[in-house]
Amino acid sequence: MTPTHLPASYTDLAPIARGAFGEVWRARHEAFGPVAVKLLAPDQGGDPEAAWRFGQEFRRLQGLAVPHVPRAHEAGLSADGTPYFAMALAPGRSPEGPLPAAQVRALLVALAEALAGLHAAGLTHGDLKRENVVVADDGAVALVDLALAMPIGAAREGFAGTPAYLAPEAWRGAAHAPAADWYALGVLGYWLATGHPPFEGAGATLARAHAQDLPTLPADLPELAALLAKDPARRAAGVAALGVTPRPFAGLQPVDLPPRPLDDAPWHAALAGGGSVWLVGLEGGGKTRTLDAWRLDAAAAGRAWLA
Repeated sequence: MTPTHLPASYTDLAPIARGAFGEVWRARHEAFGPVAVKLLAPDQGGDPEAAWRFGQEFRRLQGLAVPHVPRAHEAGLSADGTPYFAMALAPGRSPEGPLPAAQVRALLVALAEALAGLHAAGLTHGDLKRENVVVADDGAVALVDLALAMPIGAAREGFAGTPAYLAPEAWRGAAHAPAADWYALGVLGYWLATGHPPFEGAGATLARAHAQDLPTLPADLPELAALLAKDPARRAAGVAALGVTPRPFAGLQPVDLPPRPLDDAPWHAALAGGGSVWLVGLEGGGKTRTLDAWRLDAAAAGRAWLA
């Protein structure tokens, strides 16, 4: 069903994808032009954790200027209270293997540039896979879906990611780090070159394969050996072999605003008593992100939003 409850500024809607937690629509915005609009799935609207994670993806994208990663435009609530956000549209389709080595290498270079940009901003992607890569007819590459992006060094909470692409240390619960993204890049490169993943199976069998097995690598893609190394410290050499320089985060660790989940009870108490809430801080300090998060979380919990 077309989400007619979106603001009138969004027209020409057509479905792109649907998942367990949300759906994505192609649209045209009167100011931004072609966009992709992501909406929280209707059956997730009453789950504060799901709403928080949905808003978190927008907050991760907001302000990012990373090669091959679509930029976020705006977030809001539809007329029926469904959280949504809009980003630049990445037209195209996910790549299929097997592909010639030169084509695989070109894709890996573009994706390595995207990952290096995310890492320089203090984030890991956390779910690099074929389905999250879009290739346009002119060859332009986009890395999408930052729903599982996390700050570098953040503790790994439970099992997150796609098992076929998970690095050995991720299976063991290691903190989020760039090396796990580089491993996923190697898995993707192998898949695109051969038409199948380097390791197959499920559960403990797949985890053991990632930790111990050595696949037969395509001879014309020597970079994959380092990217798929069991030792995380060796993987950056594979990135360098692609002509991309890994860019470590050179600044403060990003702070998640708001806390998870947002404790806005004091705000509501102040408003209920006839008072007002003032959010004060330096420019670029995250005030808008905090208000966007409050609005999304309040809607998911059925609370009023006052602007």
